[in-house]
Amino acid sequence: MRSIQEVLVSTEYLINGKLPSMEIRENLLAVIQTILDCEWTQNTKHTDTVKIMDKVNQFLNSLKH
Repeated sequence: MRSIQEVLVSTEYLINGKLPSMEIRENLLAVIQTILDCEWTQNTKHTDTVKIMDKVNQFLNSLKH
């Protein structure tokens, strides 16, 4: 069985009706990996949210290019 990371990089899929570039795939993977890496405790929720927002911003900006 393959990890979600392997699937996102090696499988063909569409985002907004287009095949994503490797940069877009890597940025989407970074969003998911950041979420998985979060501790998400009372003490870390704020900083975890900022980290996630940063990766989402990078991903969405890469869709515009």
